[in-house]
Amino acid sequence: MWIEEYADTRLQELLLHGIVMEWMIKPLVYGQPTDAQRVATILGDELPRELAYLEGQVDSKPFLVGARLTIADIAVVTAFINAKYAGYEVAPERSPGLASYLQCLMALTAGRAADAAGSGVFRTGAAEQVVSAGIFRVPPGGRRWTA
Repeated sequence: MWIEEYADTRLQELLLHGIVMEWMIKPLVYGQPTDAQRVATILGDELPRELAYLEGQVDSKPFLVGARLTIADIAVVTAFINAKYAGYEVAPERSPGLASYLQCLMALTAGRAADAAGSGVFRTGAAEQVVSAGIFRVPPGGRRWTA
C-alpha cells in the first residue's frame, strides 16, 4: 500500500528521525544539543506539506483505506505517536481533519492494545510515566538508557 510505505519512509524521516531525534533522543540519550535549524526546517518547510497531503487523505473518513483499520492507518498513527512522545502534536487549527483522525486512531489503538494486554500500559503518556517513575534514567554522559 502506498500510504503505508509513505508513512514508513517520509513521515518517519521527518517525525522519528527528525523531531524525536532532535527533541528527545539527542538531548536525553546522547547528551547532545538539538539542531534548532534542522527542527525549524522540518516544522516550517517540510512537515506542513506532508500534513496538507494527509489532511486531503483523511477527508473525514474513519480509516485511510476502506472501512476498517489497516496497516496504512497503523503506520501513519505510529509516526505521530512517536512524535507525541517528543512533544509534537498536529495542531487542530491547522489540520483539523488529520488531528481528529489521529486522536480517534490513537484512542482506538491504545484501547485495543490495553485490552489485549489486560492493562493500561500502552496508553498515551506511558513513556513519560516510565521515565518520571525512575524505571529508566539517562546515565552521566547520556549514552544510553539504563534500567
